Amino acid sequence: MAEQQIITDVTQILDIELTTVTAIVSYIKRHEELHTLVSASGDIYYVSNKERPRIVNQLVRIVIKATGWSPTIFEITESVYQSYKGKIDSTRSQKSALVTPNMGVEELLISAISDGVSDIHLHVWQESFIEGRSASDNEQQNISSSWIRFRKHQILVSAARISYEGAYNIYRAAFTSELYGCTNIDDRKSNDASFQYHHQGKRFLVRLASLPEARGTTMTFRIRNAEDRVDLIDCGYSSKQLDIIDHFTNRNAGLLVIGGPTNSGKSTALTAILAQMTDRAILSYEDPVEVLLPNVSHIQMRRDGADAEQAIRELMLQTMRMDPDVINAGELRDELMMSFSKEKATEGKLTTGTIHCGRIIMCLNRLLQLGMSIDEMAAPDALLGIVAQKLIPVICKDCALPEHPEPKIHNYYQTHLGGEINYRNPEGCNSCGNTGISGQMVTSESLAINSAIRALIMQKDWLAIADYFWDQEIETLHVDALMKIHQGKLDPQMVEQRIDSFDSDNLRHYWHKEKPEQGNKLRGSV
Repeated sequence: MAEQQIITDVTQILDIELTTVTAIVSYIKRHEELHTLVSASGDIYYVSNKERPRIVNQLVRIVIKATGWSPTIFEITESVYQSYKGKIDSTRSQKSALVTPNMGVEELLISAISDGVSDIHLHVWQESFIEGRSASDNEQQNISSSWIRFRKHQILVSAARISYEGAYNIYRAAFTSELYGCTNIDDRKSNDASFQYHHQGKRFLVRLASLPEARGTTMTFRIRNAEDRVDLIDCGYSSKQLDIIDHFTNRNAGLLVIGGPTNSGKSTALTAILAQMTDRAILSYEDPVEVLLPNVSHIQMRRDGADAEQAIRELMLQTMRMDPDVINAGELRDELMMSFSKEKATEGKLTTGTIHCGRIIMCLNRLLQLGMSIDEMAAPDALLGIVAQKLIPVICKDCALPEHPEPKIHNYYQTHLGGEINYRNPEGCNSCGNTGISGQMVTSESLAINSAIRALIMQKDWLAIADYFWDQEIETLHVDALMKIHQGKLDPQMVEQRIDSFDSDNLRHYWHKEKPEQGNKLRGSV
C-alpha cells in the first residue's frame, strides 16, 4: 500500500472506472461524508480529513478483502473530488447505467452485447450469500443475494447485485416470453431454450440453460453473433496445425472431431472449416442453428421432446437421399449421434462433429464412452483425426508488463520457459477498458490418425501416443501456448490457469532446467 503525491487536476482521474463490487460500493454509500473514489482495479482516491482516518482504514480492509490485493492510495483535493462527481464523461455514465438493479431481459441483453460479453450468469438466489462470505458480515448486511456476472474473453466478473424478485422475473421472462425463449419451464428441473435476438442491425443467437440450486436457480445466457464468422487462417492455429486441418478437409470420407471444453471455440472452428469447402454439398445438423453459411444446408435438429429420438432417426435415413459430400453431425454428446457419425463416415462421407474434452488423449477416451469401439476407432479411414483446443485471454499489447510485479515469479518463468515474456497488467489501460485483456485466442493440438496411431489405439497405449507427439515433433497444447507466450500474446500464469502448469513432462525439451545454485527458490508464490 503506497501513497502518491496529491492530485490537484481532475483530468488526471477522469479516465478511471469506478468499482462495481457491492461490498465497496455499499460501504462508500453508507459513508458519503468520506468523499472517496475506488477504481475498478481497487485503487483508492480520497480527500484527506483528520476526522475520518478510521473510516478510510476500514475501506482499505474492505478493498483488500474484496479484490485480494492491497490498493494504491492517492490523495485528491476536495475540488478534484467534486469536479469528478460532476464532470464524469457521459460515455462512462451510460455504461455504468446499463446494468442496474431494476433491469429486465432487454436491458440485460443490450448491456452484455454492447460490452462484448459471451456469457451471462444469473444467480436467482433467495438466501443471502455474498461471494462465499457470511451474511452476518457487517459489510454484507442488507445486500441482495441474487446477482449477475458477465464472462468476457474467458474472464468472469461481477456486474450487479439485484433483488431476488428482479432476478426471478428475468429468469421467467427469458424462458417463457414470446419475445425470447417462448417455452414452458419447471423451476424444479433443468431447462433449455434458444432464440434469435436483433440489436443494431445484427442478429445474435441466445442459448438459455438453467439448473435448480440450493438457494433457487442458476441460469446462463450464451450469446453468439450469428453473422460473426472467422476465417480458418484467423482462428489462431499454427502453420503446422493448419496443414493438418487442410489434410483433413481434402479427404472424402472419415470422421473429423473438434474437441474442447465449453467456451473453447469448437463451433467457431468447425464453421470456419465448413466455410472453406465451397465446392461441396454440405448438410449440417445443429441444435440450434447458429451461423448461416451460403454453401451449407443447415438443418435444425431438436434433441428435446418425447419424439426427439425418432425424429433424429428419420433425419438420418433421409440424409443419404440428399446426396451430400460432407455431413456435420454437430455436437457428439450421446450414443445416438455417435452411431450416426460412425455410420456416415464409414459409408464414404466426410463427417465432422464436436466433442467435450480437454486433450486429444481425453477425446479418444470420450469417443469410447460414447460407443465408438477400439476396432472402429482403429479401422482405416474411419477416424481421420482430432483437433483439441482451448481459448486463452490475449494480453493487451498497449499495457502489457515486460516483467512480473513479483520478481520471483518472473525469474521462475524466465528460467524455465526462456525467451521474452510479457504479463497481463491488472490495471489495464484505455485500449482494453482497464482489464489488461484485448481478446482471446486458440491454443490447440492436432493429430492425424495414421497407421502408427491406429496400432497404438488397438493396444490402448495412451502413453505411447503421448510419446508419439514428441517423436514426430507435433505441437501439444503446452508447446502451442509457449510459442504464443514468446510472441508476447499470452501471459504464462493465465495459460497455466486454463490448461495446466508448465513442467518437464508437458514441455519436454522445451523446458529449461534450473541452474544448480537457484534450487527451488524461484517460483515463490506462483
